[in-house]
Amino acid sequence: MKTARTAPKSIELAAAAKRGQQGVELATEMLALRKRELDREQLGQEVLRLTLEIQKIRSGRMSPLVVLTEKDYQEQIDEIKKNEEAASNALSVAQEASRNIEPQRLLAKQQLDAATDATRPLLNEKYHALRRTR
Repeated sequence: MKTARTAPKSIELAAAAKRGQQGVELATEMLALRKRELDREQLGQEVLRLTLEIQKIRSGRMSPLVVLTEKDYQEQIDEIKKNEEAASNALSVAQEASRNIEPQRLLAKQQLDAATDATRPLLNEKYHALRRTR
């Protein structure tokens, strides 16, 4: 009779032991999951910190590296104006030279058109030189 009574209890005890084992496995898995979540959160914070540091470095690179004083600024403006005047004067000289060459080129063209075979190569060279000068 003892075996009849102990058999259902042993089944219950085995089921309880199995539930206990499953509880331990579940608790172990939960602990591992919590550890992974904690690690992931720490990595996320590290990524955020590094991202902010990179942004600070980038913004530092974009800020002006050279600071000009008002005197330096004015000197640069004066230099630009001086260069602008020089370029304007050079353009005026070149335009005047072009105006002076144009009549010579037209005369050389007329002479080339009226030239004989003996003088044609010399006049042709003179005409093309004046054309290139323009």
